[in-house]
Amino acid sequence: MSCSFTPESRNRRVVWTKGDNVEVASHSCLPYRDCILSTFLDPKKFSLSADNSSGNLTIRNLDENDSDDYSCSLSSTYGNEKPGSSSMQVTPLQSTAPFRIRITDESSNRPYFHNTTITIMAGHQVNIICEAYWARPPAVLQWHIPYDVIALSGDQFDAIQDDLYISQKALTIKASKSDRGRILECTASHPLLQNNLQISVHLNVHVLPSSMLLFVPHAEGHQEHGTPSRSLYIKEDSITSVTCKAIGSFPATELEWHFPDGNISLLNNTETRSFISDDNLSDTESSITILPKKKDHRQYIHCNAYMVGKFVAIAVARLMVYAIPDNVKLTVPESLQDGIQTDITCTARNGYPAPFIHWYIGSRNVTGNSTQRISINNADRYDAESSLIVVLNRFDHGKHLLCQAFQPDTPFESSINASMILNISCEYQ
Repeated sequence: MSCSFTPESRNRRVVWTKGDNVEVASHSCLPYRDCILSTFLDPKKFSLSADNSSGNLTIRNLDENDSDDYSCSLSSTYGNEKPGSSSMQVTPLQSTAPFRIRITDESSNRPYFHNTTITIMAGHQVNIICEAYWARPPAVLQWHIPYDVIALSGDQFDAIQDDLYISQKALTIKASKSDRGRILECTASHPLLQNNLQISVHLNVHVLPSSMLLFVPHAEGHQEHGTPSRSLYIKEDSITSVTCKAIGSFPATELEWHFPDGNISLLNNTETRSFISDDNLSDTESSITILPKKKDHRQYIHCNAYMVGKFVAIAVARLMVYAIPDNVKLTVPESLQDGIQTDITCTARNGYPAPFIHWYIGSRNVTGNSTQRISINNADRYDAESSLIVVLNRFDHGKHLLCQAFQPDTPFESSINASMILNISCEYQ
């Protein structure tokens, strides 16, 4: 109990009494003398500390016999300062054992009772709180943690409500996938308890997928462990299987396909299947079969992974549709003259990748006499235009002029042609 006074004064006498003016302890400082501390009633029960502005009484081992009215009186030992006093009633309360103990998750404040399961995410840090209710004095809380679980126990916090204590002790844990099934126990001890209260929870550690893949099985250049975001190179009008794979999760993920840019030509969606991999984690696969069209070029496929109904990961791939140009067109002057330089044009539209245009007159490759321009159209596909500058002669009459749009960089090496029969006029016939 604190008894404070102003203004500060060295020359004072502080006296604590209880009941009918029974002096418990006093402290006096006289001018030009040392201060004197006296405890009259019971030095083992009471102690007094004082300075120039306060005199504080401590009661040890408070029990029901200490219930009384306690007064602090102040008087001057020098001069004419006015005396003063103040009092307070001390009513010791009966000890009460804690009513219950429980564990809560700080983020959700959800209670977990004895032998229930608490779900946490591997690698994530969470605070778990052990609470004991309605004790006096406060219960003493203690966490019991397996030696291989990474956790840190905080200090106990005690709050008073309706003259009873609610005690809390937090445990900060960063679980690993190997902590699944570990048991965390909290005990509450109290002088009135013959046996400690205890509560335990079992760790259910969820593990996010270590990686997400989208790929075309058995495709040329396919790598099983590619990046989560990549391009899938597929051929127009070729039935193609695309597989999504979530690797190493617990529990198994649920996979869902999504096409944000439009409707891809989907033939069927196979059922998702999961199988146990290392460390009792699950790999989950889902496959779809598509019939790609040119309109699907550069569209995105999303594969979303859900765990217990919550989104946890995504794999994204962009379709790159190999296809020959829509058509190849020759533009030839109306009259072809013997010995006259001639400019002939060949165009190939809407191909991927960019086509190379080759020229032939009969069996003769005349591509070296041509120039080529490549442009990208609104569909992000390639248009090619080539100009052939050649001097025709009468020996070329009746031969095939061939323009070939060729895609050498594809695994299919596709090509499309346009041709005509040369009809060359000769000035001297």
